Amino acid sequence: MGWYVCFGTLAAFGFLCGLWALAGWLLPGGRGGVIVCFCKGEKGIACVRRCCWLRSVGLLHTAVIAVDCGMTPRAEKELDRLGRYVEICTAEALSCRLELERDQLD
Repeated sequence: MGWYVCFGTLAAFGFLCGLWALAGWLLPGGRGGVIVCFCKGEKGIACVRRCCWLRSVGLLHTAVIAVDCGMTPRAEKELDRLGRYVEICTAEALSCRLELERDQLD
């Protein structure tokens, strides 16, 4: 009897995952705003990677900005690979970029 419950739960979970994969773009995501990740060395790249994953599956609809605070060449290469979902700017240009984002929301 326990196996039926276990397999039934797994089947229901699989069905819901398949439904989300087919029609996940219908889910409302947060719109507007911006996520800023400060990247120094190798730190901060994991945050950018997670946000880009959420954007790729359609659950995040905000801009992702990676601020270069002394990134390593390996980190820059990783961000170039994610280039479609993330914008890279320097710490000096961050205020101008945030003002532009504010004007777009108004």
